[in-house]
Amino acid sequence: MRCAVWICGLVMVVASGACSRATVSDADALAWSSVPDDFSVDLTILVAPDGDRAHERTSRLVVFADGSVHYDARRGRGPNTLPGWVRHLDHTEMTRLWDAALRQGMTDVSKADPPQDLRRVRMPEPGGSIWLLALTANGDRWNVLRAYGPGEMPDASLKAFARAALATAWAKDTPDEQSVVDPMRWAYGDDPWGVWNEAIEENDDDS
Repeated sequence: MRCAVWICGLVMVVASGACSRATVSDADALAWSSVPDDFSVDLTILVAPDGDRAHERTSRLVVFADGSVHYDARRGRGPNTLPGWVRHLDHTEMTRLWDAALRQGMTDVSKADPPQDLRRVRMPEPGGSIWLLALTANGDRWNVLRAYGPGEMPDASLKAFARAALATAWAKDTPDEQSVVDPMRWAYGDDPWGVWNEAIEENDDDS
């Protein structure tokens, strides 16, 4: 049974106040001036055990307001750690991330929980996951956490935004081994360099 606990924050308020997907057009969401100056993302995913896809691994992602992306995916990462720097997002890329948050309803205040002490978070039971997300903008902050039991799937909107955020750090899914095609190899005999070695030997004899 899914429990809504605390997930480090969903903050998205435009200058005119809280904004929902229903009131934000694509043009407005992608406008150059639509990204709040203090927009940032703080995402922690705790999974036991780790899976293959980017959102199925224990990972930590922080996107600062200046566009700096910090990311790492390995056991031991938690909400109180800051992973290493990966890259820097330009304004257009920050706009796309902001737009993803709007599209997935991350401005919905009803998904927020009161602030909690994140140091108390524990790894989920085997087969479960815990998602902590903090988004800030215009000086506001929402705190929300989602915990899922073994076999339970995360909310589609939360997963979609998390994947969009993870993509900014170039976090990739492990390829499906069943769909991997072996490269074509050409047969040149037992010794593909034999012809060249023979030519070198002949030149040495002539000299």
